[in-house]
Amino acid sequence: MKPPDPEDLTEEDLARRRQAQRELMGPAVRSLLQLSQRGELTTAHVELSAHTLGVHVRTVWRNLARARLGEPLHRSRDRFEITDAIRTLLAYHRGNVKAVHRELTQEAETSGATPVSLSTLHRAIKRDLTPGDRTGLKSGLPASRSHDPHLRRPPTARNEEWEGDHKQAPVWVWANDRLVKPWVTWFCDCHTGMIMGWAVTPHFPHRGSILAALRSCILHDDGYGPAGGLPTRIRIDRGKDFLSRAVQEALGAFAVQVDVLPPTPPTSKAVSKTSTAPPPACSSPPCPATPTPRNSTPATTRGRRTQP
Repeated sequence: MKPPDPEDLTEEDLARRRQAQRELMGPAVRSLLQLSQRGELTTAHVELSAHTLGVHVRTVWRNLARARLGEPLHRSRDRFEITDAIRTLLAYHRGNVKAVHRELTQEAETSGATPVSLSTLHRAIKRDLTPGDRTGLKSGLPASRSHDPHLRRPPTARNEEWEGDHKQAPVWVWANDRLVKPWVTWFCDCHTGMIMGWAVTPHFPHRGSILAALRSCILHDDGYGPAGGLPTRIRIDRGKDFLSRAVQEALGAFAVQVDVLPPTPPTSKAVSKTSTAPPPACSSPPCPATPTPRNSTPATTRGRRTQP
């Protein structure tokens, strides 16, 4: 297999290669040092180690000389790091790195120290602060939550975890002699993301709609399926209908573990909240057969009503 061209490698690949060379240099030099102590070291050994590590031969000889003197192979140097004081300055300047650098330079000139360069400050911020921290220091804590790892679950198996929820469909239907927005109760499989079953009601859902949705989830014949079965556990919120005794007894009869989630944002039920997200609004006008809600007003354009 032909090795990759160094010009085609990214910065991460080059950094990973340098790190591997640093980790393998120590054992290689110790092995060469043992050969040298036994009087068996030859130039061929050094060239072979250099070729394996991907470094120059002089680099191996130089590290071997340091090992004979008892010096460390890699000289450590102090690097600039982000402290709590610098974090406070970043928050005060709302993430403006140039303003923080200007203030650090003034403090260094006052104390007679060497000021840090702007590029070094940028590298330290990128290295020591996460994207969420940088966004939070710039725009506040609510903006940093967009970088939180929600909507993610550890890998599971099919029918191992389900999530259940209600959702009011954003459509108008004619039911019970009036226009209503139906409610959908459904359960999703966390592993496959498939909707296992659902129940639609023209009114607010209750324990009966939850039991009907569970029945459609468990059965996989006579019009149900193809997915179906019993889950190992179900995650639900603290709704009274989900916590009702009828629902708990139905799940307990099948030995299904029920995990009641704490009162947290909707990201705790990632799969069901993603599945129940409303579709994007349609830009085309409604069909002539689509009923219009009674309380709706006709569309207007520049103060004038549009012609039908």
